Amino acid sequence: PTMSSSSSSRGRNIMKGKGVYLFHFIWTMYNFFLFNSGQTASFSMSFQDGVTVAGSGPDDALTTTTQQNETYTLVVARCRGNLTWLAEVPPAWRILVYEKCQTTPSTPHSILTAVRAGAEECNGYLDYLVDHYDSNLTSVTVFMHDDGLWGWSKSQGMKAHTPFDNFGQVVNATQWYLTPTQGYITLGVTTKQERFIGGDAFHGLAWKIIWPYLRTDDMPRPPEFVHYKPSAHFAVRRHAIRSRPKSTYDALLKLVRYSKDVPGHLDARQVCCAMERSWHMLWGESPDLPMETRVFDRMAQAEAFTEDYKWSPYDGV
Repeated sequence: PTMSSSSSSRGRNIMKGKGVYLFHFIWTMYNFFLFNSGQTASFSMSFQDGVTVAGSGPDDALTTTTQQNETYTLVVARCRGNLTWLAEVPPAWRILVYEKCQTTPSTPHSILTAVRAGAEECNGYLDYLVDHYDSNLTSVTVFMHDDGLWGWSKSQGMKAHTPFDNFGQVVNATQWYLTPTQGYITLGVTTKQERFIGGDAFHGLAWKIIWPYLRTDDMPRPPEFVHYKPSAHFAVRRHAIRSRPKSTYDALLKLVRYSKDVPGHLDARQVCCAMERSWHMLWGESPDLPMETRVFDRMAQAEAFTEDYKWSPYDGV
């Protein structure tokens, strides 16, 4: 029998839909293998009838157009560490290396102001935030230590800074998990819990002092517990940074730099240890470090991914 025009159109739409889903599946698997090799790829195609295939990550959060419009800065806090991995940073990224432990530049990207606080990473991070807040913030800023990649910190086991072998994987994780509406993600491995009041005596006073800068209308009182990932490796969007006034970062920077001038008071390490546990709260995340901010935990949930990932299997992370 002769197929009606409506039936023919319906058949074409069904075949088109099957083709879209098959293409989407193949493309997702292709990108899965690219992630493990540290390469990047993205694809976006619009079909008629309102069907769209977009993105390169497990959540398909970013289209090619969105990624092309993003700008990126890598901020590295360095203390005599090996920076050969900077060669893996995409050419379009801006690189800023804040030297913590020396007064001479180690790279063309070096900035020397961080030595004022006695070799603590939060001085370099806060330097960047104050210096670039007004007009020079990129869409996304990634903050890392010089030994932030797995190859440089693997001897620490589960205490390693990040689970990534190369910077290509950092790029992919940032593009996949730091969605346009997500302001902050942490790149760390182990999640720790600490009591805010009455906890660690070393940085406890510093934590109390910085509390007014963490407070929000949704969090009017200090939490009982805070969850965090040690070593302060994370990626942040411009809108999250600017959710706090520049004066907040300036005040925290002064606290880091000059508290040590008061005998018997705080030093930079105490303040930075408090900040290490608080960056996510500063940028609007709840004290429990929500799952959507935890890159390693979300990767570990994907069984097919972790089967071939050298960090797995691990329990209790």
